Amino acid sequence: MLCNHLSFHPHFSVKMTEKARIFAQNWQMNRFFYSILAVSLLFSCNHKKENLQAYYYPMNEIAEGMVYEYQSPLQDSVQHPPYYWYYRVVEGEDATEAFVGVYYNHDFDIEQLVRERVVSNGVKTDDLRLYEYDDDGQRYDIQAEVKQNTTFFFEADETQILPYQLAWRSKIDPDASTILTRGRAFRGFVSCEFNGEKQRCAKFRLDDVIEADHDTEGGQQLELTATELYAKGIGLIYSKKTLPNGMEIIYELVDRYPMSELEAKAEKKMNGDS
Repeated sequence: MLCNHLSFHPHFSVKMTEKARIFAQNWQMNRFFYSILAVSLLFSCNHKKENLQAYYYPMNEIAEGMVYEYQSPLQDSVQHPPYYWYYRVVEGEDATEAFVGVYYNHDFDIEQLVRERVVSNGVKTDDLRLYEYDDDGQRYDIQAEVKQNTTFFFEADETQILPYQLAWRSKIDPDASTILTRGRAFRGFVSCEFNGEKQRCAKFRLDDVIEADHDTEGGQQLELTATELYAKGIGLIYSKKTLPNGMEIIYELVDRYPMSELEAKAEKKMNGDS
């Protein structure tokens, strides 16, 4: 109606129509822009990020203790022996619960013990001990210093990098010290498999910097990347580390069972049975 009305004024019709046309174009563009902005704001306000707690280890299920056995699918000249994590929930003197993990190597020797605490938005490392063995089999307990303790974050946020840092000094060689700095980032969901069944997994990228120093011999720094997959209701089922030389170290979860089964495996090995 506006354009028809302006056409009755020949001296103004071209100029006013041009202004009207420009105004209409700008109005349409602005309306389109603000519509997109409104939709994006509405989406960002209403879209709640998925909680990843179910992808960490199922603490209720394994509260009384469960072993996770990991093996490597790689068949190459480098040995990739199996290893084991034993997890259970322990109640402290103050009635608070801690999630405890014990790492056993292929000879069933303990190499690591970690105590974690579940908080509202993730998992924190409260205590970590490493174990060294000398040539005589003597074991040394190393109390690592946990400088940054964010182990796992429950919010599925791909923009965050979780800081984690440990420092420790060797008991066998007191001049040797190590600092591990790790950044963990969530990288979406993927399909994965465990025991022949399809699983939904949360994918993580890890960037590690290992600084090994020696008081008399100097030091060196190693950087590596890793990918981890955590299956819903199970926990870590796959890890791949890539070294600077391109070498890959891959492990997969092959089984879960009670501690009694791991003890039977250890006894069988000790008796020399294959």
